[in-house]
Amino acid sequence: MKTNDSSAVDQYKMAQAQEKKMLQVSQESFDAALWRMEQQNAVGKIKGFDKLAKSIIDAA
Repeated sequence: MKTNDSSAVDQYKMAQAQEKKMLQVSQESFDAALWRMEQQNAVGKIKGFDKLAKSIIDAA
């Protein structure tokens, strides 16, 4: 019976390690997606600023 217990504990530890790794991968994916969104937002703001500057120059 004792060998079964240690085998179950080993499986549990392996499952937890795998879950932790999967969570880390999903966190990295989330961080990468967030970074891309921030970059796109920054580009959008720059384009918006360009349009604003152009309209100010055209109006002047």
